[in-house]
Amino acid sequence: MIRTAALVFVRDCALLLVRPAGKTAFYMPGGKIEHHESPLTALNREVREELGSVAVPPITHLCDIIAQAYGEPQGVLVRMACFTASLESPPRPCAEIAEIGWFTAADYRLQPDRAPAVEELFKHPALLSTIKTGRLGEIE
Repeated sequence: MIRTAALVFVRDCALLLVRPAGKTAFYMPGGKIEHHESPLTALNREVREELGSVAVPPITHLCDIIAQAYGEPQGVLVRMACFTASLESPPRPCAEIAEIGWFTAADYRLQPDRAPAVEELFKHPALLSTIKTGRLGEIE
């Protein structure tokens, strides 16, 4: 199982997603947890690398999602530890990220290529109740 940490950041009832260069699907900002890292350490590293920002405490665990790993052979699963946080500055594409986007569940279903873990997250009760409020996390 691939262990990852991901940022859940909501604006105007839409979830922030990223698309790496050379990929067609948008998925959660975040990435693999290295063997020497905690999920929070990985999250902070990935937010800096991918979004050019810093996750501002409090950083709160929202949920874990287990799903087929995008781009991996059938049966390879990802365990995505999802966290909420504010950001120190507006997110922007950095490093391997070619594009950022804001998606509702309906918007994401229209994408020709989708990551199973993101599809599962859009169904999760913790995210559904959060999206209804319109915002999760602030830009400080």
